[in-house]
Amino acid sequence: MKKQLTLDAFKDYKFISGLQYSPNGEYLSYHVHESQENLKDYDSNLWITDLKTLSHRQFTSSNQVKGHLWLPETNQVIYPSTKDEKILDRIKKGEPLTVYYIINPSGGESKKYMEIPISVTKILPLSDQKFLLTGRYFEFFNDFHLLSDQEKKSKLDEYEAEQDYEVIEEIPFWSNGGSYNRKARNRMYFFDASTDELTPVTPPKMQVDYFDVKDDQVIFMAKTYEDKMPLTNALYLYDLSSKEIKPLSDQDLSIRFAYFLDQDHIGILASDRKTYGLNQNPIFYKVNKNTGERSLFANGYDKSSGSSVGSDCRLGSKKQFKALDGHLYFVTTEDENGPLNHLSPQGEITKLTHFSGSVDDLDVHEKGLAFIAMKDQNLNEIYLLENNEEKRITDFNTWVQDAYSIVVPEDVTSTTDDGSQIYGWVIKPVNYDPNKKYPSILNIHGGPKTVYGKVFYHEMQAWANQGYFVYFCNPRGSDGRGSDFSDIRGKYGTIDYDDIMAFTDEVIKTYPAIDKENMFVTGGSYGGFMTNWIVSHTHRFKAAASQRSISNWMTEYGVTDIGYYFVPDQTAADPFDDFEKLWFHSPLKYVKDIETPLLFIHSDADYRCWVPEALQMFTALKDLGKETKLCIFKKENHELSRGGKPNHRLRRLQEITQWFDQHKDK
Repeated sequence: MKKQLTLDAFKDYKFISGLQYSPNGEYLSYHVHESQENLKDYDSNLWITDLKTLSHRQFTSSNQVKGHLWLPETNQVIYPSTKDEKILDRIKKGEPLTVYYIINPSGGESKKYMEIPISVTKILPLSDQKFLLTGRYFEFFNDFHLLSDQEKKSKLDEYEAEQDYEVIEEIPFWSNGGSYNRKARNRMYFFDASTDELTPVTPPKMQVDYFDVKDDQVIFMAKTYEDKMPLTNALYLYDLSSKEIKPLSDQDLSIRFAYFLDQDHIGILASDRKTYGLNQNPIFYKVNKNTGERSLFANGYDKSSGSSVGSDCRLGSKKQFKALDGHLYFVTTEDENGPLNHLSPQGEITKLTHFSGSVDDLDVHEKGLAFIAMKDQNLNEIYLLENNEEKRITDFNTWVQDAYSIVVPEDVTSTTDDGSQIYGWVIKPVNYDPNKKYPSILNIHGGPKTVYGKVFYHEMQAWANQGYFVYFCNPRGSDGRGSDFSDIRGKYGTIDYDDIMAFTDEVIKTYPAIDKENMFVTGGSYGGFMTNWIVSHTHRFKAAASQRSISNWMTEYGVTDIGYYFVPDQTAADPFDDFEKLWFHSPLKYVKDIETPLLFIHSDADYRCWVPEALQMFTALKDLGKETKLCIFKKENHELSRGGKPNHRLRRLQEITQWFDQHKDK
């Protein structure tokens, strides 16, 4: 008999990320993350698969390996680590530093390989000794590695003394889960491990968003700014021999990705944001290397780049674009799925995967194509694409289906008054009996430009195992159905609210076993906004849990990392000249109408939707004598439900579930 899927069952899941082919194509390497026994953090180690034998083995044992890189000449692996306590102490004191260790895939102990005097954000090898990289540049520590020991000590003492103060001169002034930005930039460097020489490539005020290398050329996207970071960037070509940077475009597009298309052209995926604003789907262009002339490529393309299919069962970095010899392999969001696609050098797009689910990471080599995916109701596993079919080669999480009661979501479609089709799903309670009445939970996704699908979602399956119906949908504003469907600028709380309520009505009609007196609602980020909005516009829900929400668009504008551009775009209102429209879309305006008991879940380092968004609503409700509760998670950010510490993720689930349980009619 299968076991009940408990709230804490995720502690036994394995999360896979960072997929890479070895240079010779004989191995796949990747990271496996799992909860520590005390649930206070995750252990992350490097694993390797021999593609000849399809045998897998753990490659490291330090439990802190979260990134790695293959050396092109010797087929060895290097990875950053702070396992040396002396190195960790230097970093804690503020020293910009990244230390790499080397290990041979045939086995043996790792040893220190190189010490780079900057905090590396991305690194690519030019050879086993020479690297191109980006790192966090902070003017205070410029050329720190060139100082004498005494000068370094004095600099670090000065840095420590300054930690009691912050001088802010730019926006965004901080980033979600991070720290104050201090005019920092992601700068490009050349590093020679044989001489320990670090040489800047880009100027100090240029922010490099992405780069790639082929032969003696580098393409990169970057933005140069002071005071306010723009949303657009420019395309550049850098010659490794001449050391010359050549601009190939003005800073007029928002470029998502760039790759070497052919001898004369670079392919880019970019948006001008002119028609649909921030959420406009990007399109493909090709750019002439010599003239910078730009022309459309792959005409008619209107898909969201990357997979936005939601789940709380992912961890680690993911790569969703990879080019090889002018061929681009990339992931899109289409309806409720995240398929893998191929773009030929001639501009033809072919869908390579057709299963229900999401491709979350990929790599390609002349010998094959591999990807990490959530397929059907399975958690992440590694697949090879062979003869246009997916071949699963790992079984890190296949036991979950065998061990626990997992319910396959059932399709439900509703139609709004204006004829819009809204697609969604219902997960019935485990051991469902149509003759009984059950409580239900409406779950609303974030974004709003993301999607729910039929992939495994731990919290929803756990609630179904607790005896709840769980239902969820993709209202207008969601991803996967083109830019027009996702465009709800200036409409928050109107058509999206109508869509969700119409879907709720359809679910209740389709499943009469749902107890109308015991309906609950929750959601995070945009879903938190919608939860606040719903309970201030209807009393049909018995209790609600609002997570990392927005309650007041004016404060969201001024105190968050994205507020200065996200709020005017999404509300279609200038906060200085159209305050009334911002206030109209703010749930706080309607707080007197709330009768539903409301739980707030927030994280104190969530600078995307900062704690004051919850505090304002909580204070108003308490002042009005309404039932409410606020749970703040320390040292967590906007990713609490997906990437927070295991014990915090569990406590979050417990708080929400207990809140609903205590408000159920017994």
